[in-house]
Amino acid sequence: MAWGPKGGRGVDDLVDRLTRNDPSLTSLHIFSSRKFGREEVQQICAALKSNTVLKELYASGHSLTSESAGLLGAMLASNTSLVSLCVGNDTLGDAGVKQLVSCLKQNSTLQKLDLENKGITAEGIQSVADALYLHTSVTELILAHNSLGDKGLMLLEPPLRCLRMLDLRHCGFEAQGTSHLAAVLKHADCKLEVLRLDGNKISGGSLSRGLLGNDSLRELHLAHTDIGDAGLDSLCTALPAAKHLTYLDITSCNIQRLSGLTLVVADAFHGIQDKAMLQEEFHGAIPDCAAHVQVLKLRDNGVSDEELQGLGEALQENSLLRDLDLAGNQVHIQTLQSLAPATVLQKLCLFNCKLDQEAAEQLVASLEAGGFSNLQELDVTGNDIEAAQMQALLQSLEHQDRAPALKVLILGGNPAGQSTAFEEHVAKARAARPGLDIAWQASDPGQTAS
Repeated sequence: MAWGPKGGRGVDDLVDRLTRNDPSLTSLHIFSSRKFGREEVQQICAALKSNTVLKELYASGHSLTSESAGLLGAMLASNTSLVSLCVGNDTLGDAGVKQLVSCLKQNSTLQKLDLENKGITAEGIQSVADALYLHTSVTELILAHNSLGDKGLMLLEPPLRCLRMLDLRHCGFEAQGTSHLAAVLKHADCKLEVLRLDGNKISGGSLSRGLLGNDSLRELHLAHTDIGDAGLDSLCTALPAAKHLTYLDITSCNIQRLSGLTLVVADAFHGIQDKAMLQEEFHGAIPDCAAHVQVLKLRDNGVSDEELQGLGEALQENSLLRDLDLAGNQVHIQTLQSLAPATVLQKLCLFNCKLDQEAAEQLVASLEAGGFSNLQELDVTGNDIEAAQMQALLQSLEHQDRAPALKVLILGGNPAGQSTAFEEHVAKARAARPGLDIAWQASDPGQTAS
């Protein structure tokens, strides 16, 4: 990969490598601090027309005129190597994007088109829709942070069926736009596998109608959509029908009630009573009637300990949920008690869950009782765990039979970290279990909490 050095240099060195078909130059990122005006664009495009090696061109952050965008569009007509393209900034606008995609129908290799934050409105999205309708090799489309609105979604509806990944984060659409997406999802030819709708005012009811019978969607991202309890309940009625959905993100959606979600997500054989019979009949395989969600992001909803307890208890049955993110919710003793026996859990995030002395003591007690037996990653960053409880946690984990599958433990941002003896206890735990990555500083390998 070539990034292009800072300092306002041109692109002569990069053009030379592209012209020579340098086999090591398969990905090119041109920083915004490097020159990329009309002259540089023209040089790059001339080299790319015959280049057969470069797969990715990323020049986001540069202000491009419509003329420069047109040069890039014309290049696509003859280039036979690029699979991913992202150029321009929010000044590109409707006129610029029209030029950029003008020759897309003559290209047969481009698979990913990244148009995030390019100043596109409903007016400009028409040209994108027309281009995609004729260019079916593009399977990933990123339109996040453009003011498309409901009208933009309506214009995009027909060509979206051929996409496998669609990113519409913060595109300003509401209920009507959600209805257009629902029409795409329930279409027999829909191929969408990943759908990102974060930051829009979507209608849970409309979206659920699209999920009914959908046979392709694997990931659904709804963070910051404020669907609330009613919207979640609507989605839950359709989740069993979306039989390939394995990833659900409902971060910061103003959700407080989990009863419907608990019944659907946590029971792989939703609505079927004789689970033992089914498991025997299908030889351990999951039949089509199963709800398949394996990753659930519930961050920052303020869900109570009581509601989370119900979810934990359901996970003890026939759940497939292996990755649970409860960051920013009210986790206490009841939730920890119910989650501990859930052998399906492999990753648990309790970041900023206000875990206090009692909760920390319960966590230790659960570990000592054989709980969290298959957990591979535990994040307790940003809580209220004091030195004594952290010491007990680390000493407990010195035993190989406590959470024996654990590979990553993230501890940062707790009062215990201020203790003079804290580093010593971490060192002892690391020595006792060399296969356990204990991260408590930002520079530590396993530190991923945020």
